[in-house]
Amino acid sequence: MRVFIGGVAGNTGRLLAERLLSSKRADAIAGLDDRPCYPPLPGLRFVRAAYEQREWWPHLANADVAVLLTPLRWIEAIRRERPAHEGWQGRWPSSTTQFVVGAVGESDLELLNVTHYLTRAAGLRRAYFSAFRPIADTPLSDHPAENPWRQHRLYQASYLFRDYGFDLEEMPFDNDGRLPLDTDPKRAWADEHLREAPLEVNTATRQALMRVPGIGAKGAERIVAARRKGRLRSLSDLRGAGVANVERAATYLLLDGRRPVEQPRLF
Repeated sequence: MRVFIGGVAGNTGRLLAERLLSSKRADAIAGLDDRPCYPPLPGLRFVRAAYEQREWWPHLANADVAVLLTPLRWIEAIRRERPAHEGWQGRWPSSTTQFVVGAVGESDLELLNVTHYLTRAAGLRRAYFSAFRPIADTPLSDHPAENPWRQHRLYQASYLFRDYGFDLEEMPFDNDGRLPLDTDPKRAWADEHLREAPLEVNTATRQALMRVPGIGAKGAERIVAARRKGRLRSLSDLRGAGVANVERAATYLLLDGRRPVEQPRLF
């Protein structure tokens, strides 16, 4: 297994390189990708040069996955422990990674399990997903291309982890560990948990409101602010509070103890 750390730049790269070279477990260090960096940054060149001086590649195949995560943890430690003015343009860049989806028969559960762990344990800021597309004259040239909707659903699920407080166990996986392609995972969760037990808008927490389809962080904040002025009793009250996707949310809500009723518009 290979773990790549891409986009390590400036002083972050220098500090990481120092830790790489001083580590007693040189066989545990993951490689760097070859994407061009513009403008060229000394820190990135320094890390690559330091890496190329050591014979680490032969060891990677047998290295423990937990040990391979060490560089990601170092990056997170640098971001937390070193002052921001030492970073690139006055801040420490975040760490990201990318998965090619559908090339080796992996399930969505496996991909999201890794993403969930990296986000919580290694400070990963974002995971990118790319649906597999075969390339001529490669070992997988005859492998079928992956449905791009699968890529889209994986992105949606990863945002639910990062921004909405969902856990891996709450994702609507099927028996094969796949997410549904015909609906987004937030709506699938709400259909199972909120359709028959809707959420009372006037008492729900901000975090609970964010689990309702059509309500994001800003919408939840606007609802909480509007409740301080009085109870919300209709969909028009929600619109007046600034909730944009009222129709999408209505199925999963109670307004002052009642399911909302959409009044037909005259014009």
